[in-house]
Amino acid sequence: MIIRTNAEGKRVADLDAELKVLVKRWEDNIGKMLKVKTPSLIYEETGRTVALLRDIFNPSFEQIHVNDRGVSKQIADYVSIIAPDRKNIVKIIPARCQSSIISALQNRSNRSLEKLLLLKWCLPDY
Repeated sequence: MIIRTNAEGKRVADLDAELKVLVKRWEDNIGKMLKVKTPSLIYEETGRTVALLRDIFNPSFEQIHVNDRGVSKQIADYVSIIAPDRKNIVKIIPARCQSSIISALQNRSNRSLEKLLLLKWCLPDY
């Protein structure tokens, strides 16, 4: 087993919960492997968004705003596994708000600031 540096400082309970998720995924995939004909895709790693979230998600997250329904479902599925009591924090940004956010970011000349805003942007209630 590989424990990433991201695990440093995490509570044992958090690591245990993540390990349980991985063991369940392993068991599910073993079950699939026994049922499919080869060659078959048994498991595909999550998209980049969920991979990034896996690295940065912590109990301080109050809301996660997403502009894509497919990605929203992936994130909601992930959050419901690692923090079932917080599965409702994933919100879709309404289409009417998306263009103004993108426009505001595009008008910034500092690309670093844009990246920071993408991660930290605080949207008003819809």
